[in-house]
Amino acid sequence: MGIDSNNGSRVPKPPTYAPPLRRALHLAVSAAGWVLFFYWWEIVLPEVTRHTVQITVLFLVGSLVIVVGSTQAWAWHNRRLYEKKGPRTQVREADESYVIDVVGRTVHFEGSRERMQEEAEVEVTFDEGTKTYRATAASWADETERKSG
Repeated sequence: MGIDSNNGSRVPKPPTYAPPLRRALHLAVSAAGWVLFFYWWEIVLPEVTRHTVQITVLFLVGSLVIVVGSTQAWAWHNRRLYEKKGPRTQVREADESYVIDVVGRTVHFEGSRERMQEEAEVEVTFDEGTKTYRATAASWADETERKSG
């Protein structure tokens, strides 16, 4: 996606086409792949029993039914949401506060969160429902050395 200079909205980039040499290389690699595919099947097929083929066909048909069925269910679900809520008109606002983690522990930063994001090494400790982030001693020493040097 690119950015439209007029209003800042995201617009799709125009398609690009590979040069002739690259397309020829892709064609050669693809053809070689198909040649290998058929060659290896020629090696395998004489050793395969009828029962193995039946199990394989059953597996492939079952997989096809599951994949197509779940895709149709997902598309139906999305269509139902669209009919209920209408088209999206904006992106949801994300809550960037990080005061409770996904397990429900209170999160504490020794220093600021921004500082922890800049540290090379951060130690995370867990105590009775609290998660604490602190810079390791090596990080503190490195920063002191940088400031004095």
